[in-house]
Amino acid sequence: RMPLVCYVGDSAPAGLDAYPPIYESQILITEMTFFRPEHRKVRNIRRDPRVTLSVETGTRNEIGLDEYIVIHGRGRITEGGAPEYVFDVAHNPAGAWALRSTLSACYENRRLIFVFGALRDKAIGEMAEILFPVAERVIATRAENPRSATPDEICHAAARTSAQIETAPDVAAALAQARASAGSSGVVVVTGSIYVVGEAMRRLGARI
Repeated sequence: RMPLVCYVGDSAPAGLDAYPPIYESQILITEMTFFRPEHRKVRNIRRDPRVTLSVETGTRNEIGLDEYIVIHGRGRITEGGAPEYVFDVAHNPAGAWALRSTLSACYENRRLIFVFGALRDKAIGEMAEILFPVAERVIATRAENPRSATPDEICHAAARTSAQIETAPDVAAALAQARASAGSSGVVVVTGSIYVVGEAMRRLGARI
């Protein structure tokens, strides 16, 4: 693990050289926008790796100004990590067509792993026929809602598609399977019911 903060048990003033655990520690920053190699932040760090971070301490000085810790160091880009996520509440055929169009335009030649769940009264079969052909793999799941279709019901409704469909009993399990399948190069697309998308976003700490 790379520590964000190292506590050495001594608050006496001294240069960082006196505290190797702090001086040699690393800060790990995960940034979703870094996946594109032409991103401005990526270009800047590759051109000049010197970085300065300013971190709020949560305290204020005697004149009421917020206090910060300023950290100087060198940055580097490490490829890999978690997959990219796409969240889209495509809960009807029109929404499914819109999502398919966006995926084709923005993620051409990317491996797409779907986490899909829908309410039982939706046009699941039609949505599956629209979306599933662009997926490398589909993981059918259900949200914590009594109106949700079961994974088996989704598989039955999608029987006319040729997609590779797996099942997961809940959203947490579906996300775990999707991460394992996508690796660092794939894209996990969470779609269908607003309840499935909402649960996934809460579990991943994602915000709109």
